[in-house]
Amino acid sequence: MKHFLSTKDLDKNYILQLIQNARQLQTSQISSKLLRNKFIALFFSEASTRTKTSFQLAGMRLEAQVIDLNLNTSSLQKGETLIDTARTLANLGIDCIILRHSASEAALELAKALEHTKIKIINAGDGTNEHPTQAFLDLFTILECTDDLKNKQISIVGDCLHSRVARSNIYLLSKFGAKINLIGPPSLVPEELKSLAENVTIHHSLETGLPNTDFLMVLRLQKERQAKGLIESLEDYSEHYKISENALKKAKINIDRIKILHPGPVNRGLEIDSELVDHAKISLINRQVFNSLYVRMAVLLNLLWE
Repeated sequence: MKHFLSTKDLDKNYILQLIQNARQLQTSQISSKLLRNKFIALFFSEASTRTKTSFQLAGMRLEAQVIDLNLNTSSLQKGETLIDTARTLANLGIDCIILRHSASEAALELAKALEHTKIKIINAGDGTNEHPTQAFLDLFTILECTDDLKNKQISIVGDCLHSRVARSNIYLLSKFGAKINLIGPPSLVPEELKSLAENVTIHHSLETGLPNTDFLMVLRLQKERQAKGLIESLEDYSEHYKISENALKKAKINIDRIKILHPGPVNRGLEIDSELVDHAKISLINRQVFNSLYVRMAVLLNLLWE
């Protein structure tokens, strides 16, 4: 594969191969020195802790040379375009750019502009479009808990309209036969999202959306959206959509059966109670972070190992 930009068009067999590679990396069945002569540039124009650090460590574990570009001191501050900066990196011999950008489809545009070079582009989150490696690590984590996703109920709660994590997960999880429930207020979970994939249903209350849920993915409530009037208030959102033990009980969820995921960072007490974030039995949130390293190592190996 030339780039890693989206989960929408990924072949299921390709996904399963990546998962197998990630598992082998996790158990040290694959050499960690395979990218010794490769150069990777981290190109993040938005704040990031989990994604950026895990990609950086993934490259270092594979013994690649990882360059963290400081955008505040780059030529972008002088008016240079993103594409011209990337072309400079390609001409300097960089093998891969890992891009986080505020503009939707920025990674795709960059890949098109550099199609005649050998450089690889990995989408580390672009605007409200996609975050494919996050969805990949979510799937990897879920498959540690179940062998088969067919007919499993996966509920995604929050701002699905603007969530690149939600979109990538919808595209990816639907390939495995999962039934996906999108839950949130109409302004953040409009009916049009049903068209993203098969087996997607829309719910505007936890009581109707949560029953029979096997895996519950809670999205970060993007507080910056609140200023646009898409929700009445943070307090109102929390009252109706916060995931708590009480909310799970109201929806008749067996708290010993459900598993909870969150892409982070978590707004504790706003979209989910702290007790559930730290719940040893049902929370997969720390496991997601742990798995992110090996999943991103697998993606880097797939693109760069020759």
